[in-house]
Amino acid sequence: MTTIPFKHLNQGYEIRCEYHGHTLHVRAYKDGKPANGFNYSVSFEAVFDMKTTQGQDAVAILAEDAKRDITEDRWQKLLSALSDR
Repeated sequence: MTTIPFKHLNQGYEIRCEYHGHTLHVRAYKDGKPANGFNYSVSFEAVFDMKTTQGQDAVAILAEDAKRDITEDRWQKLLSALSDR
């Protein structure tokens, strides 16, 4: 498992990137618990293909997306949009 710690609004978070079988899961955590409802996953094959055919690092891309979920408050925005329906 890879962890990427970061701070946002003086609060500590971490992005966890870990494989379960042949699937990579990436999620933001705060105080050891999921920080929101977003959970990114991609197959090992897709990670490999992105690296070999496109030169892209799927782990880094998904980790950055998970971090932006926190810094842009995307989960709360989604919940607000859904409750306004």
